[in-house]
Amino acid sequence: MQPIQFFQLASQQAQWLSARQSVISTNVANADTPGFKAKDLVPFTQFLDAATSNNSDNVNLASTNPMHFADPAQMSMNIREVDDKSGKISASGNNVGLAQEMIKANEARQDYDLNAGLVKALNKMMLMVVRR
Repeated sequence: MQPIQFFQLASQQAQWLSARQSVISTNVANADTPGFKAKDLVPFTQFLDAATSNNSDNVNLASTNPMHFADPAQMSMNIREVDDKSGKISASGNNVGLAQEMIKANEARQDYDLNAGLVKALNKMMLMVVRR
């Protein structure tokens, strides 16, 4: 089992949340586009599992030093179409629900605030230890 690198994990989640906000904003912008299908990102836990698994389907970068970080730009943000469980598809074939998109945007913002707060608190604790 590898040690958990908190700052690297927090950085990956922040990038995932940024990509999710972008997808949500695209959904909202296309709310009136005929035939547009809403999209979302795979959940962060699945994204993290895919990024760190050693399956033959995934290519992981090899590092020459354990202090090297993986390039976050090379990790894909698997975008998939959302299954519309409510069955509410407009006459134009569009399945974007603005209320649902606003809920998802709020969840992403709350997750980002929590992520930033945890990073700030850990950074503060580390600075307190270093100063002593």
